[in-house]
Amino acid sequence: MSDEKYSSFEVIQQKDMIRSNKELIRNATGDMKNHLKNVKYLKPLLNYLQDKQLQDLGYRYTDFGVAFRVTITDIKNNAFKLSKTKPDDNTIKHLLRLLILSECIQRVEYKELSHTQKLNYNNKPLKVFQALNMIYKLNDLRNSKFERLKGMNKEFNYTVLSAIFCRDLANQVFKEFTPRNDHFLIADESLLDVVDYIKENKIISLDSVSAWQDKQFLEPYDPIKNGTKMGDSKKFYVDAYKKLDDFNYWKKFNIKIFRNSKTRKRIKDLHGNALVFVYGR
Repeated sequence: MSDEKYSSFEVIQQKDMIRSNKELIRNATGDMKNHLKNVKYLKPLLNYLQDKQLQDLGYRYTDFGVAFRVTITDIKNNAFKLSKTKPDDNTIKHLLRLLILSECIQRVEYKELSHTQKLNYNNKPLKVFQALNMIYKLNDLRNSKFERLKGMNKEFNYTVLSAIFCRDLANQVFKEFTPRNDHFLIADESLLDVVDYIKENKIISLDSVSAWQDKQFLEPYDPIKNGTKMGDSKKFYVDAYKKLDDFNYWKKFNIKIFRNSKTRKRIKDLHGNALVFVYGR
């Protein structure tokens, strides 16, 4: 496919899908209605992205399919004009990830760009490059999966999403335009080992579990960057444990997290405010 403008057929097809999407947003039912109503800023953002694609139909960003480019600043200035307040940058990023998770939109990778667009990006300074790297494709909302958003109102990271759903879905949601950023995951079998270890000990501090797991295999997001240093791995594990608890991951194993002072069998010589895993309480 060349870098010419979209064909008349592609434009008509995209406009029809956007018209259908907007109708679905207006008359949403079920999980879509619930989340568009209860997740602040999500509905105006989804509506704005439909409009943004209409504005960008004169530009071909990818060799295949129709895509649009948007920035955080653009979204902040234009998507929430009818709202009394505006979300901050991190909230907007979270909302975009929710829309990817529910398959309302999909992120475009650098390798998907047309040849001319790749040249444009290659000629940009790093700061400009990073600001321009938000290219997306709209999906048909009839195929959206809003049921995935249940319980996902809190911010989540790659590690948590890969554990709750799967690595492939986490890769889609946290797809990077470039391989500059690193995402780490805990292998599924390692998490099951953690569960068994907690069950064996009945009550054990998160720090103790992280020290035990420190020798477990940790896999970088990008296999090419195996040498990437992740910093304090023990802290990484503890943070992951707490984040997973936000999404009730441990509940299905009858495991809970408490402060040591709040447990029936307090661990001696451990500060009362220290967090501990408790099995079977």
